[in-house]
Amino acid sequence: MTHQLYGARGNVINTFGGYHLYILFCKPYRELRFFKIGISTFVMGRMPQLLCGCPFEFDRVVYTYVGNSKEAHAAEASLHREMAKLSTCREWFCMREGNDDDSKEFNDAIFRTWGQELQEMQESMGTQPDGSGVPTKWNRISEEAIKGYMALQRPSKRRRPKHRRAA
Repeated sequence: MTHQLYGARGNVINTFGGYHLYILFCKPYRELRFFKIGISTFVMGRMPQLLCGCPFEFDRVVYTYVGNSKEAHAAEASLHREMAKLSTCREWFCMREGNDDDSKEFNDAIFRTWGQELQEMQESMGTQPDGSGVPTKWNRISEEAIKGYMALQRPSKRRRPKHRRAA
């Protein structure tokens, strides 16, 4: 599923109403892969804030629409509880790269939270064309898209003209 992120003037378009649940994955560091689970009304706008304080290099983001604030907080809390074994600090979690037990725990937590819905989605819609196994209802944001968005948000370096005092 592709969404238009920028308007003709370079402004960011927020075409989504409601809340989204996202998972921000960092690149592996010393055979550990850290990831954050959170909610946002505007995922693209949230990413630069997260990356600013993240000590690890960004890899990718997946997100899905979850509804209103109450539904979003419930979905996030449920997923946090299901992934308690992988938790490191609040909304941050960690998996050992190449560890089948951690991968199984992650996948099981996703399916325990949305099992029936995800199974129906995969049967009716398939998965991402890249073969990642991510259901098509989960959207992806690439590292390049985040960097492009951040570049548009930087303030202009032009200086304002000085005002002259009336004599």
